[in-house]
Amino acid sequence: MKTTKLTIITLLALAMTVLACKKEDEGDTTKPTVTITLITPMHNGAYHNSDTVQYKIEATDDTELHGVVTTITRDADGDEVFHNHDHDTDGKTYSYDGTIILDNGGQHTDFTIKAVATDGSDNEAETTETFHSHPM
Repeated sequence: MKTTKLTIITLLALAMTVLACKKEDEGDTTKPTVTITLITPMHNGAYHNSDTVQYKIEATDDTELHGVVTTITRDADGDEVFHNHDHDTDGKTYSYDGTIILDNGGQHTDFTIKAVATDGSDNEAETTETFHSHPM
């Protein structure tokens, strides 16, 4: 009789443990989207020193964007020549129109624009766009 009661109690405890461990809601697992559009020059275009580059960053998320970080790096020496962090964008869409005057250090070099969008659940998406700058 004691063995039967112990077995029943053990089975009930096991059943309660299994039922209590149901899968938790995973929440938002969808990454945002982010794009970079080079207005001038066009994709894979070329510039000269002191030219102005115009670009647009756009991001969207199905629930809520949390922030977008934009950087521009001079690839020849790895220097980050521009950094912008729009934090707490708190909407489903984001748009940023940017310009930068190039300083290529008097040499041929590529510049890379990188945009990283993060949503409220820390899902992250990133994209890059590269263009070339001539020394003259």
